[in-house]
Amino acid sequence: MEETHYQTQQSFQMGLEFDSNTFKSLADTRKDFLARVLFQAKGKMTAPSNSVLGWEYQGGAKKFFQYQEQDLFIQNFSTFLDIPMGSMGRIYWNTQFKYQNERNEKDSALLDVNEDFFLGGTDLGLRFFLPEQTTFTVNQHFDYFNFIAVDNFSYVHLSTSARLSRTIENKLVLGGEYQYSRQNFSSSTRLDQTQSFSFFGQLLTVPFLSVQYSFLDSTSTSQNFSYRNHKISLIQSFVWGENQDHDPKYGLHVIANLQFKKFPSVIFVDSEGQRLLLSDSEDENFNSFVFKCSYHPSKRLSIENKLSYIGDNFSSQSRDFQRITNYIGFRLDI
Repeated sequence: MEETHYQTQQSFQMGLEFDSNTFKSLADTRKDFLARVLFQAKGKMTAPSNSVLGWEYQGGAKKFFQYQEQDLFIQNFSTFLDIPMGSMGRIYWNTQFKYQNERNEKDSALLDVNEDFFLGGTDLGLRFFLPEQTTFTVNQHFDYFNFIAVDNFSYVHLSTSARLSRTIENKLVLGGEYQYSRQNFSSSTRLDQTQSFSFFGQLLTVPFLSVQYSFLDSTSTSQNFSYRNHKISLIQSFVWGENQDHDPKYGLHVIANLQFKKFPSVIFVDSEGQRLLLSDSEDENFNSFVFKCSYHPSKRLSIENKLSYIGDNFSSQSRDFQRITNYIGFRLDI
C-alpha cells in the first residue's frame, strides 16, 4: 500500500542593493542603498492517488540607508491543489494572499507615496492531456487589490484564458494562448478590458531558452489608459560545473521584456496613473532586463548578483522613466 509523501523546504536570503530611482519617479530621481532580507518556507504533500497539496510562505523586508520612509515589510502566502482526472488530465486550484506595509513617514520633497496594499487572488483551471504530447489548458483567474493610500485604485480583476501547447521529443515546447480580462476600479467609473494573443517556444535543454511574443489590445472607459502593445519576452539560462554535491556550481540567467506600446496605460495625469507607475506593475508596463549570476559552493548555499534595468524607451509616453538596481547577497537553504 502506497503512503502519502511529505516534503518541506526553508531558505533565508540576505543582501545589499543599489537603487538608482528609489521613489520610482519620472523626474527628480533619488539614489539610495538598501538591505534586503527574505525568509521562504514551502511544503508539498503527495497522496497515493497522485493528488498534490502544497503551500508557500514568504516574509521579506527592505531597509533603506538614507530614505527610511521607503522601508517596507511584505508577507505573501499561497496554496495549490492539483488533482488527477484519470487519463484525461488534471484540475488545479491556486490561491494567493499578499500584504505590503510601508513606513508612513514622508520625504522632504514629497516624492514618497505610501504603498500599503492587500492582494488576494485565486486560479481555477483544467489541464487536458491530448495525443502527441499535446496539452490544452483553460484557466479562470480572480484578483482583489486594495490599495490603502488611494481608494480609486483598488480594483477587481477577472481573466479567462485558453492555452494549447505541444512537446516535441521532450526537448521543445511550442504553443499559443488567448486571454480576455476586465478590471473594475473602486470609487471610480473606470473599466479596462484587454484581449491578448501569445505564441511561445521553449527549449528544454541546457542552456534553457524561452521566447514569447504577445499582442495586447486594451480599451478603457478612461481613454488615457487605452493602449496597444507588442511584447517580446526572453528567458535564457546557463548552468555549468559541479560542486561537491554534484549539482551545478555556476549559473547565468537573463530575463528580458521588450514592449512597444502605443497610447500606454502608464501616464502621469492622475492618481491612478501615478499608482501604476509607483507599484510593482513595472514588469507589465515597462521594458525590463535582468542579468543574474550565481555561485553555488555547496548544495545549500548560493551567492548571487542581480543587475536590473527598467525603462519605457519604446513607449509612446512623452516622459521617460528609468530605474537601475544592483543586488548582491546570499541564499541559504535551511
